[in-house]
Parts: sequence; structure tokens; C-alpha cells
Amino acid sequence: MEAIMINQLPELAVPKIRPPDRNMVAPSSERRNPFITKWYVLFDNQNGEWISFHPQPGHTVYPCYACRDMFGSRNSFLDHVNRRGMVLTYKCPHCPVLRTFYNTCSFLLHAREHFGEKGGAINLDDIDIATIPMDIAGFMPISNIKRLYDTEDDSIAKYKGEWNALGMTGEGEYTMFYDVKHSGNMEDGTFHGPGYLTFPNGARMEGEWENGHMISHNYIYADDMKYDATYCQMPDRRFLVEIREGLQPAGNSYLTNDKEPRPIPEDCYDVGDGFYNPKTKCVIDAADNTKILRIPTKTEHEWIIRNCRKAWDEPARFRPDLFENWHEGNKKSCISSTSTFSDI
Repeated sequence: MEAIMINQLPELAVPKIRPPDRNMVAPSSERRNPFITKWYVLFDNQNGEWISFHPQPGHTVYPCYACRDMFGSRNSFLDHVNRRGMVLTYKCPHCPVLRTFYNTCSFLLHAREHFGEKGGAINLDDIDIATIPMDIAGFMPISNIKRLYDTEDDSIAKYKGEWNALGMTGEGEYTMFYDVKHSGNMEDGTFHGPGYLTFPNGARMEGEWENGHMISHNYIYADDMKYDATYCQMPDRRFLVEIREGLQPAGNSYLTNDKEPRPIPEDCYDVGDGFYNPKTKCVIDAADNTKILRIPTKTEHEWIIRNCRKAWDEPARFRPDLFENWHEGNKKSCISSTSTFSDI
């Protein structure tokens, strides 16, 4: 759920309430078509007039992005999106279970979560609509029906910063999905100029934006280490803790950047933010093995197999890339080069 300050969008388009247009009512032959019936139930087919909405500056509104209605309080929005006036079951192609909704707004808000930048599609074959039983119709909470957007964790976005007549412009902080925050300059409602993203794990991405597009960036980990493609690569294979505190004596070398490496579940790889299981292709939470954090891409999968620490030991075999061939001589002839097998 997103709360918008009124001075963010001084003119918000909302549908003008008016009686139904008789010319927009479907003929009886069309009403008997189940696909057309579903379409009329889900979408507003009345191309009604629109008016400019001018709320008082400084107020907060809660918009419904399915029907474009606006509400002056959080509770009003919750009543709206949780109202029960029908039973709509949806076989969502992106969800593992059959989903049930009780109004068109909650259904369309869910479908929109799976849309990409260019939109998405809803297959009407996957939808069934039925009359709701009278004992569960209405607004009052029911114990066996989950109430949507009823926790702070479900908040979608919020903005705190400078404005002008066009909306978010100037310095500000925009909190996005999953508590990712952008701090920096805005222009006409988009990221523009210098700024940085802060992630829930403490890492941040410093960069430069141009009309909403990042044109340069630098990733900084939670421990303030900047991303470096040569980190832990030849000729310097030290972990950050070794760079900061020095190398340990032989036999006490660190296996990871953590001084005490954590145990890895069977058949898994330690990828930092969790453990990767190549059989399930999922990264699971280190503290809760029932929680899936993400599904890596094919490129990341291959990188994990090549580079990350495994749960099992295996022979290291000969690694010529880990040897250096040093030559004696003066300053100009003193060369450090990676040797090949024939050099050894």
C-alpha cells in the first residue's frame, strides 16, 4: 500500500461518479458469453469523464491502483481492498496455489505484481467468478480470511523530501519495495542526478541517474568495502579481514572473510547471504532453511559452482595459477609472472 502526500501530485485524476450509460450495457447475447461477462466484471467498460482532484496540500491520500479511487485514511483503504462482494478464484501462472479474491481490486493488484515493465496478460480461462455467500459478505474481518495490506510490512512506497508543482523534485528519500531506499536528487518524480540506494542488509549502491536510469554506479558492501572485480584474485588473494588485520600464521589462515566459518548444509554452497543448493536451484536463508531468498540466474549458478565454498572437501589438485615465478636481477629485470606447468 502506498501513501502519497497531496503536494506530490497536485492534480490527480479520479473517475467522476455518474449513472451508468445505457449505451454501454452489453446486449443479452454478449452477456451470455462467459468471457465477456468476466471482462465486464473485472474492468470498467464505461469510458467515463475524468476530473482533476485538488485535495488540501499537506494531506495524505491512499490510492487504489486498481480502480484509481483515493482514500483519506489507511483504514478506509483497508476496508476498500478487503471488501467481500464476490468469490473470484484465479489459477495464477506465477503462484503455486489457487488464489481466492473477494473483489476485483484485490485481484487486479495481485495480477499487477507479476507484470513487467511493458505490462502483462491475464488469461480469462484461469478465472472463475461466483456469487458470495451472505454469511461472509461485507467488510467485517473474518478469522479464516486473510486481511490484505494490514501490516506495515505490506507498505509499498513512501517519499519524504522536496516538491514542486510537478511532484517529487529536489533532495529526498524514497522508500521502495522491500525497504530499499533511494536518497538523493529527484526531478519530475524520477531519480535524477547523484544519489545512492540503501539495501536492508546494509549495502548501498552509489551512482548517478538520468531521468530514472542509472548511468554510473559503485557498489559498497555493508562492511564499507567497495566492489572490486579483482578481490581475492591473483596476485592478492587476501580476504578483507586479512587486508585490515594482517595475515594469520601458517595453519591458522582464514577460510572465509568470517573468522569463524559457518557450517554449510549437505550438498550446498555458501554464497554469503545464504546457502545455494544446486539440486533445487534455490538460495535458502542461513537461519531458516525453509525460507527461499532467491533463485540465481544461470550465470550466477555457474559462478557459484566455480568459486564458492562447498559443504564437502575435495582434492585441490595442481593449480599453476596459484604459483608465481620470481626472477633475480636488477629493478628492470625483476619480474613477477604467473607460471605455467612447464615453468615449474
